[in-house]
Amino acid sequence: MRENYLSYGDVVNYFGKTRIADRYKYIYDKMNEYIRARNLEGKLYIHTGILQQVIMDYFVDIFRLKEFHKVDRIDSSRIIAYEAYWILRRKPIQAGPNELDSRLVFANEGFITTLIAHEFLFPEGDTGFTEEEEEQMLNFLKQLNYHLKYRYVDKQNLELMLLSYRTGKYLHL
Repeated sequence: MRENYLSYGDVVNYFGKTRIADRYKYIYDKMNEYIRARNLEGKLYIHTGILQQVIMDYFVDIFRLKEFHKVDRIDSSRIIAYEAYWILRRKPIQAGPNELDSRLVFANEGFITTLIAHEFLFPEGDTGFTEEEEEQMLNFLKQLNYHLKYRYVDKQNLELMLLSYRTGKYLHL
């Protein structure tokens, strides 16, 4: 019996080089923004080979969902969860070889916390929060960051966490 193997070529043919390159550029630019906003240029860099692997791993997961599980449209919580997972797993944001700054140890986790906050929790056009809601949100982000640093994280629990957040937001729990 012959098994069917999934290759990166299959994934590239399915999504197209442009879409994959656009996603790479988007994440690369967001990582650079994160590094610049913290004045860590020269201390942190983006390992482009690792980032390429992150993007391909992400697209392989999405391909499997679409092809094997017959999912037509991928929910934004799943997109962010899968990207976050592969960034955490591969760690494309790296400290320079002679850097001893303790702020650099969890750069990928900090980036993911920021990405989730900006892309999912505070999307453009959001009407804002009351002072109490903002305090709750900041506490949530601190806990999220702690979780990303010190707890086991997989795609499914990240996705469930984001879905739970969205559900609670709409139900005002």
